[in-house]
Amino acid sequence: FKFGISGTIDEDNKNIPVSSAYRLPSSVTPILGEIPRYRLGVDLSFNFLEKFAFESEFMGAYHDHSKIHEIPQYIDVNLNKFFQYSNLTYNFTDEVFAYGGYSFSRDLTYDFLVPNTPSPDAAGLHVISFGTGWRPVENTVIKAQFFQGISGKNPNLQYTVTFLSLGVSTIF
Repeated sequence: FKFGISGTIDEDNKNIPVSSAYRLPSSVTPILGEIPRYRLGVDLSFNFLEKFAFESEFMGAYHDHSKIHEIPQYIDVNLNKFFQYSNLTYNFTDEVFAYGGYSFSRDLTYDFLVPNTPSPDAAGLHVISFGTGWRPVENTVIKAQFFQGISGKNPNLQYTVTFLSLGVSTIF
């Protein structure tokens, strides 16, 4: 059983306009200066019934919007970002395993960059994945994976991305 908490405090450099927020080239983050940012992460992992392994993590980046909100056109700006993932693995043997996972990411900057965006819980990216793997030797894994990313229910950003992949990784 493992449990961890992490955190950082820094400044987010918003002195350069950034385009392609959520891959929308017409959306450009305005120059907002150095913004204090606080990051918090929580992770959990454990093994159970000798065959199962579970891992999960949540990360949030929270910005201090107080100076930005003093500017009338930026009263509703929210630059916070969130990410969460969970993964469950079943080990058939020491060499063969299968896994499934879910992740979610959300960038609230999108709501302020694109007018008429629906409620905050409507956007974001949901990802599901399933796969299997085989370790023919201790340091090599051959994996096959299905991955699908689905945008939240947002009329300004609707897409689904699907991948089927086969990969080999070796640790030297």
